[in-house]
Amino acid sequence: MRRSVSVTILGWAALQAAAGEPALHMFVLDRNATPSQIDARADPETPVLHMTILQKAAEPRPAPFHFTYALGMGYRRDELDWKTSSGGRPFIRETWRDLDNIRLTGEAHIVTPIRLTFQGRVAYSWVLTGRQRRSDYLGDRYDRAFSRIEGDVDEGHGLMAAAGFGYHLPLWNHLGFRAWLEPLAGYGYRELNLNLEEPKQVIATQGLTPPAGRLRGAAYRYQVRWHGPWLGMRLGLAGERWELHGQGEYHFARYRADGRWKRLANADRKITFEQNGDGFGIVATVGGSYRFWDRLAIQLDLDFQHWKIDGGDDVTALEDGSRIRNRLDEASWRSLGGNLSLRYDF
Repeated sequence: MRRSVSVTILGWAALQAAAGEPALHMFVLDRNATPSQIDARADPETPVLHMTILQKAAEPRPAPFHFTYALGMGYRRDELDWKTSSGGRPFIRETWRDLDNIRLTGEAHIVTPIRLTFQGRVAYSWVLTGRQRRSDYLGDRYDRAFSRIEGDVDEGHGLMAAAGFGYHLPLWNHLGFRAWLEPLAGYGYRELNLNLEEPKQVIATQGLTPPAGRLRGAAYRYQVRWHGPWLGMRLGLAGERWELHGQGEYHFARYRADGRWKRLANADRKITFEQNGDGFGIVATVGGSYRFWDRLAIQLDLDFQHWKIDGGDDVTALEDGSRIRNRLDEASWRSLGGNLSLRYDF
């Protein structure tokens, strides 16, 4: 109504002023109207007033607040190794193989109107099966074994938590496709706990090890943790209903492991050890999703991780209070997994 009154007054004034003068042309901006032209004159003797109504360009709107959350279940297989040595021998190598995990996962991703991004991930896993082997050697090349213990994983569980922030950089938004890049930084924590019950003494040496056979009543508890800050990059490509994404991370990791043998050589003996070191971790994830209904989507991800240190400390404590300090030559953890999730876009 206000716009119509303004246009009428301006038109009337122009017509009055234009009597006996050359033709006039007026332009009016209107956000809601489509371009149109109106011709008017006060009477047949006066010049024609040409008035064009133009569509006013809409003001730019800020980017929307975007939040996604996914819950899922998946599978992961782990492998762990560590080696120690000392000037007075023995050399020790322990391996954990074929650790099959079932895991529950949760993930959240937020993009704010100013393009700052936040993400968080958490997972809890149950170890179903796996094998352990611990070997003691006299040779500095991990040969001449005089003791070997093997066993099946009785039970175990794992935990992962990570959080990060970054900046959303649009790369492409045309022809129905969108692409973006997100530099990221954050902090991550990973933990794995493993248990053995009554493993076997496979290689035995009289006077140095228990006799060959089942170690009745023996138990072994092992826990490994990796944590530290990380830097990463996330890349995405999406259409109307589908999305592809990938993320890579480099972690500056602190390593710590604790182990406890109970009743290893006799009914009362207990041996514990602690390992520490600094290393790195590489984590990579690729996946995709398809939105099948309104804001709901199904998402599939594959992930790989490799953690490693090349040196550290190993301290073994005996029941009598004495301690043996060794060099931790190497420790590593590798895993490969897949995850199927249900995602909701707010």
